[in-house]
Amino acid sequence: MLRQHARGLAGLAAYALLWGGAVATMAATKAGGAGDAIAVMVVIGVGFSLVGWLVTLGERPPAVAVRRPGLEMAVVLAYLAAYAVFFTGWGLSAFISGGRAG
Repeated sequence: MLRQHARGLAGLAAYALLWGGAVATMAATKAGGAGDAIAVMVVIGVGFSLVGWLVTLGERPPAVAVRRPGLEMAVVLAYLAAYAVFFTGWGLSAFISGGRAG
């Protein structure tokens, strides 16, 4: 059974190492937030995931029909591009600079 899940476990281990390295770097450089990062990981990363897993035990996923995969993918990519440019790029920059984008 372990062999079936080896890729998933390897990915989880790699993620845990990267996350641990990031928290260690934050703590070593006194960048602050290392304790917050640990708390967020415990609550969101472990707690919410555990609750989601427990409430869906034994459920079968519904069949989802994708009628026009090319069009749907294009719409999702266009939305992500617009989000990246307008909200993440310009919008947050304007918010952080107090309304003075640029």
